[in-house]
Amino acid sequence: LIPNMAMAFWAVLNPEIFSQFGYVVAKPTVIGFLLGLFLHANIVHFFGNMLFLAAVGPAVEFAARAWRFVTVFFVGGWIGILVHSVLVGPYQSTFPLIGASGCIASCAAYYTVRYSSLRVAILPNVGVPVLGISLVWLLLQAVGAIVTLGPVHGGQAYFVHLGGFATGLLLSVV
Repeated sequence: LIPNMAMAFWAVLNPEIFSQFGYVVAKPTVIGFLLGLFLHANIVHFFGNMLFLAAVGPAVEFAARAWRFVTVFFVGGWIGILVHSVLVGPYQSTFPLIGASGCIASCAAYYTVRYSSLRVAILPNVGVPVLGISLVWLLLQAVGAIVTLGPVHGGQAYFVHLGGFATGLLLSVV
């Protein structure tokens, strides 16, 4: 959470940070591979990711312990970047890839495996198992990855989400 907040403040002071430290498939750098995970396109992107991280992160850390949580977080983000690079990169190779979405998707998958039957309230007196919510989210990501409305100029990195989620599933089993 703290590195994400620090990068958000830095981005306000230095708007060129996205092109400097985002991961660009056509010009990959180690610094982009590392710092791109902590950059966010706007306040909605930042708060959305932090909300999901706050929702699942503590439970993943509790279940897996701190060092495994860090592993799930970073490996999920990095595998997500690699999946995106292979599947989408040739078509969107110049847009900086930013955000912790792959990391958080990995944590969400880990959480789903560990707490699949836990019920989440969606309305008063109506709960849905975590597994159901995750399957709906996964379906939305798959549809988003396949269906494009209008010209594509950056935007959601659905394959980062899917790659991160698959990584979290694998790491939860391991």
